[in-house]
Amino acid sequence: MLTKGQKYDLDSLTFVRWSNGESVYGGISFHEFFDNDGVYLGADADGVEPIFEQPIMGRLRYNIYNAGGEILNLDGPLGHQAAVELASEIEQEHNIEVIVKCIEE
Repeated sequence: MLTKGQKYDLDSLTFVRWSNGESVYGGISFHEFFDNDGVYLGADADGVEPIFEQPIMGRLRYNIYNAGGEILNLDGPLGHQAAVELASEIEQEHNIEVIVKCIEE
């Protein structure tokens, strides 16, 4: 499941199904659950949200980027949860938007 309010790289997500178990939901695209900047808006009014393929943790690592494409986690790539938490901290403390992007190691 994705975190509401978190910015994602939509190109790195692989849609699997909807949380209600359906593969098609009202003819809408999962893209409608994100704003133009890739921020996840959360489930719809019925509580349905897109489910994405979970990467194999340990093989995939994440970097945090600012709007200019600079890497903000200077100590190297992070695990998913650590990257999400650090991104949230950076956004709150510095009032800037960041993106968490998956990289392959």
